Amino acid sequence: DITGVASALTKTRPLLLTPTRRLAHQLRVSHDADCEAQGLAVWRTLEVLPWQTWIENQCRVERQSGVSSGRLLGPQTAALIWRQLIEDDPVEGGVLSPVGLSRAAYRSWRVMQAYRIPVTALDEEETPEARSFAGGVRGYTRWLTEHGTIDPDLAALSLRAGSVST
Repeated sequence: DITGVASALTKTRPLLLTPTRRLAHQLRVSHDADCEAQGLAVWRTLEVLPWQTWIENQCRVERQSGVSSGRLLGPQTAALIWRQLIEDDPVEGGVLSPVGLSRAAYRSWRVMQAYRIPVTALDEEETPEARSFAGGVRGYTRWLTEHGTIDPDLAALSLRAGSVST
């Protein structure tokens, strides 16, 4: 039972990381209910965060401490940048649904990052779609560099070793 484990862990004050906000919330609620059921009037709050929130916090800490100068983009902002790049592209600008194309491109980018597929893998593809996507990826990574920003899907890789705090 994960709730019992989580309750036991609060004695040592670790930070639990979860893949989703929903699970983090459920663990907190279950822990509180478990403590109430034990008749406790006061208990330590279970420290549990979704992975992405923890990454965002670490990036903020690094930026505030001067370890990193990059500004972390939110997922919505990254999606808007993909849309703008597609709309501004003279080749892709004439597509019927630039919004749909930008959504598909951003989803593909996120999958590439999740599976750690190197950008150079796109150079081996011969289809017009793959070449177009490769151009979009180059444009996006160039935009990130020019604006000193960090993509949310690359944020964990941007953290400095040894600078992680809880």
